Parts: sequence; C-alpha cells; structure tokens
Amino acid sequence: ILRLDQDDYNALANQSHAVIHTDRIEVGTLQLLLAPQELLELILTDIDRKMLAGSEGEAVKIAMEVVVAMARVQGAKCLTDITRVHIDGCIYADPALLLFAERMAAMEAKVRVPTTLNAISVDHANWREQGVDPVFGNAASKLADSYVSMGAQPSFTCAPYLLENSPEKGEDIAWAESNAVVYANSALGARTEKHPDMLDLCIALTGRAPKSGVYYSANRAAGCVVNVTEPENADDSFWPMLGWLLGEAVPEQIPLVRGLENSSPSDDELKALCAAFGTTSSAPMLHIAGVTTEADLPHLPGAELFHVGLEDFSRV
Repeated sequence: ILRLDQDDYNALANQSHAVIHTDRIEVGTLQLLLAPQELLELILTDIDRKMLAGSEGEAVKIAMEVVVAMARVQGAKCLTDITRVHIDGCIYADPALLLFAERMAAMEAKVRVPTTLNAISVDHANWREQGVDPVFGNAASKLADSYVSMGAQPSFTCAPYLLENSPEKGEDIAWAESNAVVYANSALGARTEKHPDMLDLCIALTGRAPKSGVYYSANRAAGCVVNVTEPENADDSFWPMLGWLLGEAVPEQIPLVRGLENSSPSDDELKALCAAFGTTSSAPMLHIAGVTTEADLPHLPGAELFHVGLEDFSRV
C-alpha cells in the first residue's frame, strides 16, 4: 500500500509499467523513493493478532495485513467489528481486479460476514446472447464468480439497501459503493466509510475494518450549512439535481441542508439525492434538516454557510 503525493502519482499514472521494490518504485528512468510507513500505535484484539499470524490461513492473513496497513494510513487507533459488507471490487475495471479475486479464491478465502455484490460489468446470465465481446464478458463473469465462490451473495445490485434486512441505525457496516454509502449513513443512520475496491474483500474476510471517519459520532457532524431555495412546482428531477449541486458546492465536507424541512421526500427521492451527491462529493453522508436520521446533530463550530438557489438549478 503506497501513499503518493500528486506529482509522484501523476508520474506513475502516465506510465504503462512500474517495478515495485521494498524501498523504491522504478517508473521508466524515474525512481520514486519509498519511506517506511510510520507504525502508529494500533490496538488489536487477540483474534486480530491470530489472523495476522496466519492461524486462519494465508488469505485471511493477507486480508488482515491490508486492513491493518489501511488503518495506519487512515490514522485509526483500533479496528471495529463489521456486521455486513457490500463489495464494489466485483466490477471489471482492470485485469488486476480479476487477478486479485482469483488468487484470494484459490487460497480458499471465505467471507465471515454477510456479503453482497455490486452490479457487475455484464448481464451474468445473458451477456453471450447480447453480443458482448467474449474477452471482456468472460473476464467480467469470472470476476463475479470468484467472489461468489468466496461466499458472497450474487446480488449484483448497487442498491443493497433495497434487499431484505437492511442495516439499522448505529450499525457498523462496510460498504464500497458511493450511493449506497451515502444512503446508508444519511437515510438509515448506519455507519460506513467509503471503502475502496479490494479493501472491501479484506474486510469481508476478517469481519474487521479500520475505525475512523464516520464510524465515530463526532465525525458525523456537518462541517457546513447549505440553505436551499426549492423552485416552485419542482418535479422529481429536483432531488438528483440537488445532490449534484450539494457535492459541487462542498465536495469534501458533510453538509447540513436547510430550507426543505417540509419537503417529505420519498425513499426514491432520497436515493436519487444520495446517488448524485456521491458523484460530486467525496463525503460519505449528508444531513437534511427535518428529514434525515441524524440531522439534529449540532454542526461543527464555525461551519461555513453556502446557498443553492434557483439560478443553480437552472444552470444544472
């Protein structure tokens, strides 16, 4: 797991190949020196340590090493128990994702908490009849099959909150799909960070995730306030437009939205809002006064004030 500054990231991203050593990355004629990660104190349970030592197999050992490394990168002081996982890494975006999943499956990896799969890159049952390129279709299908072989449910949906037994308020989960993360935190009051691909499987194999970010109540408070003026006679496009505009206005903060206290959005409208917000914002949740589950949390002191008005909706 590497943490790069913007210049080094750009240099790496512009190359087709790199060689990774313990102390450096060779990218063409460029060498990026790697400093060892600062080993911040991390509280681990006896079970955590046993998994790290390999008592439950090589796949779990690797998964736990990744979880611990990510916890240290995120500044977490401990790990948290997870009740369920939603995997996004089942989307075939790169051969590396298939290689990772197949190698973990070959080591007889098995998820230890209920795990669902995101929508995949093909229609699993019908892609051949639909004329999909066999090279792509086979790879995408194999990727999904690898996760199913490890015990994940073949749910193939980006909306796991629509399945039976959705998460409850205060429940620590680990979801890795932007709209699902935002909806779970905002509408349901469950707790999950925006977990990246491949880390999602590592969490599913260990049942443990870095305890950081919005797993803590204090980090779920709004960092800004957005006053919204709703256009008259707005139709159902209002909610996804609002989500897009909120993320555009405050792309890195949890917003508290005011001005819609009497709006009573439906579940579908909230889903549209959260999906669009997850597209333009890196924040894992939002609050709408009078609507969402934790909107009564006090916002952070000195929260900046923004406004989304008629001209913004007209522009979008």
